[in-house]
Amino acid sequence: MFTRFCMLQKLRALLNPSSLHDVLKPLAKLFDTAFNSDIRGSRLEDALPFDAYLQAEDEEVDWTQGKLDSLDPKTSAKLRPWIGSDARLERRVMDKDTVRRLDLRFSTEEYALGDSQVVYKTTEELCGWSAGSISRIFCVRWTTPDDKTMARTFAVIHRFQSLSRLDAQLDPYRRFGFAGGRLFYSYKDPDALVIPLRLITAHFARSEISVPGITSKTVHVLPQNRVR
Repeated sequence: MFTRFCMLQKLRALLNPSSLHDVLKPLAKLFDTAFNSDIRGSRLEDALPFDAYLQAEDEEVDWTQGKLDSLDPKTSAKLRPWIGSDARLERRVMDKDTVRRLDLRFSTEEYALGDSQVVYKTTEELCGWSAGSISRIFCVRWTTPDDKTMARTFAVIHRFQSLSRLDAQLDPYRRFGFAGGRLFYSYKDPDALVIPLRLITAHFARSEISVPGITSKTVHVLPQNRVR
């Protein structure tokens, strides 16, 4: 928390218009528009949750605790790109209802609905992030071709459907970047994702929003730094 506070103060000082070169003053104006008018007071802090993601390590897994289960073929196939096609995957995995990471608790929908609503990093979106809900959390072990044993925690995510290119142009929140959140269609993609837990960075708040010009129902997803 102290590190983040110092980061915020340094950022404000660096983008002070009175000390900036003329070329950079438009950037300072954009920063002021996006953050200094923030009534809630946490928008700038909300813009930095990925800092913790860059530094955090995967949790330690105690394989003597928890319930063991198997993976269905579809989930196993989605796991392969993360562990390698040559890895020898153990047949049993450890299911978990909830885990703690980045000082937050992430859970399955069945265990705690609020803790299952998450933001995660993705290269499939230009903005670098998307949102959805966790339906399963499991720990898996495998052996690499050079006989190293690896273990990681993964999550099965049902993601909100992203807006089409035309509808995205009508999204009023995107001009604020990550801090302003973005709109999604209110329905989930039926094809679930399997991602490492380390890519999940935050929870989010959501509200139903109607936008002129967008005919489908939409939700505004606003990333949060902590459980509300």
